[in-house]
Amino acid sequence: MNVIDHGAVGDGTHDDSVALQRAVAVASGTPAKTVFLPRGVYAIGTTINVTDGVSLVGVAKHLSRIVAAPGFYQRAGQVTPLVQVVNDANA
Repeated sequence: MNVIDHGAVGDGTHDDSVALQRAVAVASGTPAKTVFLPRGVYAIGTTINVTDGVSLVGVAKHLSRIVAAPGFYQRAGQVTPLVQVVNDANA
């Protein structure tokens, strides 16, 4: 399951949250349960809920990165995970 096929851009500025969450949801229903992130920087503006058993796989160390979009950690008084494992993709 390639995250690009679900609309991710991977340029470090475009918010790829929706595409990554969509890819995780689709991957959870496949035998491989794997989301592939090609070389790129995937900016995330909302927490990605990764269903238990789904793997996020990149190209190599430092070539596929998930980073917080500007303002992601600016929510006062909140601890907000960038990615979290959940038992249900809708959690």
